[in-house]
Amino acid sequence: MDTIFRNRENCRCICLANSIVWVNPYFIFFKFAPISRGIQVVQNGTVLLEVYDNESYKEFKQASKLGQMIEGTAYAEMSVENKFADVNNDFIAKKDKDAVQIVNLVWKDKVYGMWYCPQSYSYVISNKHNSDVANICYTTRDLKPNMMLITDKNMNINRELKRAFTNNFLFYEDIFIRNDIFDLFTLMGVR
Repeated sequence: MDTIFRNRENCRCICLANSIVWVNPYFIFFKFAPISRGIQVVQNGTVLLEVYDNESYKEFKQASKLGQMIEGTAYAEMSVENKFADVNNDFIAKKDKDAVQIVNLVWKDKVYGMWYCPQSYSYVISNKHNSDVANICYTTRDLKPNMMLITDKNMNINRELKRAFTNNFLFYEDIFIRNDIFDLFTLMGVR
């Protein structure tokens, strides 16, 4: 946009999609919150998102031969309803009031706090973090001074993360964090 607009102020950029996934680079960058329909305005009124649900088009699509063929399948939910199997609230939770921060995870240029919640015996990875705990990272791209680069898969923090993940007591503050941390688990060899 900068290359095309230059210094002109009377320009618009319109991006259209027939289907959206909330965890995408644009929505993450502009911090859009998931909505089922309606309008959101962000960045001091300069960016507008409208989620429109066209019921007559859905009915038309469901009545078509293809719609009848895919009825009741996950593909129909994605194609007709704009519902994606991986977009859900599984493992989304807020940290307890008495949670204790264990470490700061630096991943993909972001800092996440890993909190232990003693009442629920669970961990929550959150955007909230503080400087009182160690900073760890998993790639040289994220490595900065006063940070530990974790390369050994058998380190205690990795074992604890994997154990929490595989035993279903690792939660995330929102779907964006969950998506990021799932990529970290891929790097760690968890499938």
